[in-house]
Amino acid sequence: MGKKKKSNSNYCEACKRARRVYKTEQELNSRLDKDDKKALYPLKGFFCSSCEGWHVTRHPVVNGIETIDEDVLAWEQEMDKARNLSTSIFTIIKKIVDYLKWGQFSDARQSVSNARGMISQLRQIKDDNTVDELNKKIDSVENSLINSLKKISKDENYSQIQKSEEQKVSSRKRVDQLSPKTIQKIDNMIEEAERLKEVSQNQSYELIRECQSQIERIKYGENLSEFKRQWTERLEIVKAELKKRG
Repeated sequence: MGKKKKSNSNYCEACKRARRVYKTEQELNSRLDKDDKKALYPLKGFFCSSCEGWHVTRHPVVNGIETIDEDVLAWEQEMDKARNLSTSIFTIIKKIVDYLKWGQFSDARQSVSNARGMISQLRQIKDDNTVDELNKKIDSVENSLINSLKKISKDENYSQIQKSEEQKVSSRKRVDQLSPKTIQKIDNMIEEAERLKEVSQNQSYELIRECQSQIERIKYGENLSEFKRQWTERLEIVKAELKKRG
């Protein structure tokens, strides 16, 4: 005895493809109520005797038979593209929020640019309140990015003045000999550069340059070569991570 083929309630023999079947008019009407009534080709339902239920379509239906219209088909493809764009923009906006949270401003800036490009594409397909709301969300995260960059710039300007004064003092106190105090100072500066790479790349680079300057000024001391090797390796790792972040 042959194995009975399992029926697929979502496969329409008349259409020769998988299709949603609404078993009751109440289910059908519930779906129709959710559709955009202002759509160029609004949804309508028709009874399918093959499935013994209702299907929804945007194509013409004559005497209970659906006829595929090329214009409707092209419009449906455009609407699918618009939905995909909207989903992608929402995803990018969420990523931008995360980038700002972790201080990844270069990634945030690039993502804002990508989202703007997608908005332009979306407007070519449809230009309605949904697109306007998406654009407002992009404006909001871009403003947050700008404010974050302004704050960093302000902090860095202050830091540059402070460092300039420190460098003047440092130039008068030339470091030639390795000492426990110097070792601790350079270790602390490298640790700070490692931390700042997550917050401010400019400040991290500035600390790296200062560390390198301090290291170069040390001319003699016990195990100096080994200390210089370790410090250089750590600084190279920080610089490599900064380059990855852009």
